Amino acid sequence: MAGVLKAIDVSGLEVEDTVKLLAAGLEFPLSLQGQVSIGDRVQEIEIERIEEFKRNILLNGKLSEEEIDKISMEAMQAKLQQADQQADMKSALVYLTVRERDGVEGVEVIMVPGDPIQEPIHRFVKVSFRDLEDNYSDFFKYVKKANKGSVRSTEYISPGKLLYDTLISEIDDDLRTLGIDHLQIIPDASHKVVGTERRYTGSGASSHNVLISLLQNIPYGALVNPDTGKHLIGEFSLAIAPSFHLTEPQYQDMRNAEGFILAESEFEDSNKWSKLPYVIQEFNTINHSNETKIPENNRFNANNLENVLNSLNINPQFLHIATHGQYWRNSDSRDDYLATYKPEDYLSLYKLLNTYNFDSLELAVFSACQAAIGNAYLEYGLAGATWLKGAESVIGTLWDVADEETAIIMDKLHTIRATQDIPVAKILQAAQIEMINYPNPFPNFSDSYNLRKHPYYWSAFQLIGSGH
Repeated sequence: MAGVLKAIDVSGLEVEDTVKLLAAGLEFPLSLQGQVSIGDRVQEIEIERIEEFKRNILLNGKLSEEEIDKISMEAMQAKLQQADQQADMKSALVYLTVRERDGVEGVEVIMVPGDPIQEPIHRFVKVSFRDLEDNYSDFFKYVKKANKGSVRSTEYISPGKLLYDTLISEIDDDLRTLGIDHLQIIPDASHKVVGTERRYTGSGASSHNVLISLLQNIPYGALVNPDTGKHLIGEFSLAIAPSFHLTEPQYQDMRNAEGFILAESEFEDSNKWSKLPYVIQEFNTINHSNETKIPENNRFNANNLENVLNSLNINPQFLHIATHGQYWRNSDSRDDYLATYKPEDYLSLYKLLNTYNFDSLELAVFSACQAAIGNAYLEYGLAGATWLKGAESVIGTLWDVADEETAIIMDKLHTIRATQDIPVAKILQAAQIEMINYPNPFPNFSDSYNLRKHPYYWSAFQLIGSGH
């Protein structure tokens, strides 16, 4: 495994043994060297994340002393434990930070269990920034490489294992020992890499170089455990957020949730946006619940969205929007939007941030392309804006998703939501696992391999929030 040297836990060693290990040139987290407590480091990270998140959306990022005093690892563990008891799950916070320490490049990994009795874990994994960036680039490129007319694509597995080794392996044994079944990932936003994106205009699509926040744009569910060969989503439910302190984890039974569906399958600017025939299927299959309401004419536009939000007056609630989406990572928020039939009615990220409030939503689902991609203006894009404006949990996508397969996984998501008393993160996990096991529909492939097992079809869906 190129570029990675694992840290080790020396907390149980005698002083003379620790001195010998240090003399051998091994690196240890500062908390293990007694220079700073894990609790203080977690508070420091939370403050950094909150202030950075607020600055990115042009708010005053500086926290007051009173606000800082409310941020502590102990308080977060108590809040997480209470939510876990309600949801019947065992969670851990996983802080991931790309940083240098004493001139050594690597990733700092901190795992904080929801049970305050259990000890947090602090590791520093040596990996050069170049190796980390290369592994991410290869993984992201290959995880999106699956076509119905292509051969089986497994290139993502090798970089997926390397990323698992860097980000998860150091806490893997501890997670299993503690019986953890849900990971709340809180990734660093500052380390950027150059990537490409597809932009759609009236003359067609073109590729552009952009800056991407590396740790925030990883489809974590598709990481591959080198020991078991399983995807991470097969072992843990997952959620992601810029800060745990900004979340309000509270379990809600979603089986009787009242909700609305807004969808758009045809577009006036047909040169820019193709039809989405499976959006109709997506809409019809989701609408199996008596609690689901359909606005007049069902079209996705600003007027219907406003009427829907005004109608949401009891909890829990959900909103599902199915349409095209465009997100330009290096652009102003006015250029990022969800598409409506008429171009002049496009719902921009700027309008979303400045017009609407989603406090009544327990769950918002954007099955549009690229709805959870972040840029310098806002982390996690349109999905992040909806979460910021009050929705407890938001599901969005990291790339241009397949129309037909999205309809399938959304049907599964809402079927599970309406029939099983489980938290939102478990709902998404179950839907993704069902997608992996979905029957092989493609005659060009043998029965032994189902192309829809490939993470391109299911791992783009990212849950923002606590997952409870």
